[in-house]
Amino acid sequence: MMFPFQITLKSKITSRVASRHSDLILEHIQGRFAGLDVHNFQKNQYQVSFKTRLFSGQGSSHILAPINAGSFEVQPFANAIIYKFSMLRTAILFLCFGVLAILVGQNIVFSLSMSIGGYLIAMLGTFIRLKFFVDKLSRELEHA
Repeated sequence: MMFPFQITLKSKITSRVASRHSDLILEHIQGRFAGLDVHNFQKNQYQVSFKTRLFSGQGSSHILAPINAGSFEVQPFANAIIYKFSMLRTAILFLCFGVLAILVGQNIVFSLSMSIGGYLIAMLGTFIRLKFFVDKLSRELEHA
C-alpha cells in the first residue's frame, strides 16, 4: 500500500535496545497494541502485522479508529523500528461520503473537494497522534 493510504513512521532505537532479541521487542510492542483492542496478529521473524475491526467499539477518539491494518518491523542492524499503518478503509469511507454528497448536492467539484479535504485532515490528525504514540513506545523500550 502506498501514500495516501499508508502512514509510515520510523523510530530510531539505541543499540542497547536493538541488541536485544527481536522477539522480546516485538512482544512488548504487540502487548501495547493488544491493549488498544487490536486483533488478528501475524508474526514473522522481524515483523508483526495486525488488523482492526470496523466496529470494535473503539469510538472516534481512539488512536487506531481510522486504521484498518498495520505492521511493525524491527530492523536490528539499522537500529530502527518501522511502523506502517493503512488508512484505506477511511479513504473509502470519505469517498463514499463524497459520492453521496454528489448525488444529493449535484455539485461535483465542491463535494469531491470536501471529501478529499476531510480525508487529508483526518490523515494529518492520525499522523500526529501516531507519531506521539510511536515516540512514547520507543521511550518505553529504552526503559523496559
